[in-house]
Amino acid sequence: MISAVLLMLVLWGWLWAESLDWWAAAGQWVGGIGSALAALVALWIARTDWRRAEHETRRAEASRIAVWLQGKGNARYEVIYNNLTPLPAYRAIARLTWAEDEVLLPLGMLPPTSGPSRLQQSLDVDLAFYFSNKLAEHLGANADGAKVGRALDDLSLEVQFFRAGQYWRIDRDGELRTITEEEARVSLPGPRP
Repeated sequence: MISAVLLMLVLWGWLWAESLDWWAAAGQWVGGIGSALAALVALWIARTDWRRAEHETRRAEASRIAVWLQGKGNARYEVIYNNLTPLPAYRAIARLTWAEDEVLLPLGMLPPTSGPSRLQQSLDVDLAFYFSNKLAEHLGANADGAKVGRALDDLSLEVQFFRAGQYWRIDRDGELRTITEEEARVSLPGPRP
């Protein structure tokens, strides 16, 4: 593109036998256009880097939040979380999946902690109750608590929450990723503010 413009300027000057002043002015115009393009590219690079750095900062904050289940015996679990950031995580929800059944547990707000903590509402989860149909199908009608507990070892947990202006999801493999508001809306029951 630039070489085509330069070629046209050379042809114009040669065909019309322009003076040295014309050549100097044409060179200054080409230099000015090149400088403007370089400034635009520099601004685009700076904006891209700034967005990347902002996303990495948000990701680093969100990665300091964890939620897990702690067994209490007889297929009963309590939800434990750790939020090592200075601000709470909002609209948290846990998605428990076992044998293609899914249970959504609204966790609400996860306030900052200095270590593992129980939720204030002390969410005590009876997974045998939530997955009773699949457990009966899987283990038979007369399964004891130990068999149920072993069967639920294949349980997977996903957590999503709102933090730093972004929805986040920690998937079954512990991978943290951003999700859109539409994805969060599908998973989170209830009205959005």
